[in-house]
Amino acid sequence: MRTSIPRVQWHFETIATDLGFVEGPVIVGAGVIVVSLDRGHVYEIGVDGPTLLSSPGGAPNGAVVDRHGTVYVAQNGGHWPGVVRRSQPGGLQAIHPDGRVTWVSLDPVFPTDLCIGPDGWVYLTDSTRNQKYDDGRLWRCNPSTGSSELLHSVPWFPNGITFGPDDRLYVASSGDKRIYVCDWDSGQVGPPRVFCELPEGRPDGLAFDADGTLLVAAVGSDGGPGFIALVTPQGEVAQIVEIGASTHYTNLALGTDEHRLVLTDATTGAVLVTRDHAVLGLELHPFRDHDSLEPGHSIA
Repeated sequence: MRTSIPRVQWHFETIATDLGFVEGPVIVGAGVIVVSLDRGHVYEIGVDGPTLLSSPGGAPNGAVVDRHGTVYVAQNGGHWPGVVRRSQPGGLQAIHPDGRVTWVSLDPVFPTDLCIGPDGWVYLTDSTRNQKYDDGRLWRCNPSTGSSELLHSVPWFPNGITFGPDDRLYVASSGDKRIYVCDWDSGQVGPPRVFCELPEGRPDGLAFDADGTLLVAAVGSDGGPGFIALVTPQGEVAQIVEIGASTHYTNLALGTDEHRLVLTDATTGAVLVTRDHAVLGLELHPFRDHDSLEPGHSIA
């Protein structure tokens, strides 16, 4: 294990507890949306604590929000570490502002995470749930029509997914400790290539700050504590943030108008927040200044 990477500690405050195996934080105004895999719930955490936003069932594994307030959920059907409780198909679900839950696509098998791309489509990672971590897929789905496109089949476990400031697509590979990157040009998605490799742990959730630093929520190695890795735009791990004793710090989100980093702790079912990261978050699609398209309307 490399020892030359600086290790620091940030102060985290707990804003919610007892939410089960939590994932996929999304900052919406002053609140936070998270999913709970083992409970099949989606929660919204406000100033008065968590409230139940929706119960899509299965195991919601990630979330993203569009301009209209629709929450898209990567629904894996009923899987989380060490447990298989398959109760429905996998795919992409939409939770509408009026509370309705609908299926957008049933093509992804066991989707793990998602993001909205520059074209307004929803991009998903899809991982076959075996212990070899050697079978996965990258998809995109048009939320307006439900049509899906298989972008790549890969011999690794794709997990966290996000678009960087360069509008390239970044994907965490939890089995081999790597982050992959795909070029994106006018809707064409190039083959994944290695961007960086963590010295330890398993990368899970991803988020960029406005300076182009990639923050990686990583599960601990061999039962050890998880951490956050800070990766430079050149693909070098510059710093490791030590958080606490939990193994599964699964995902994170950065505020874009205030210094706020939200982190999900699936080991204890808690949601944490810190203001110790000095850089604001990168605006997500479809909210970036140069975006003029509504989700799903740019590709026929």
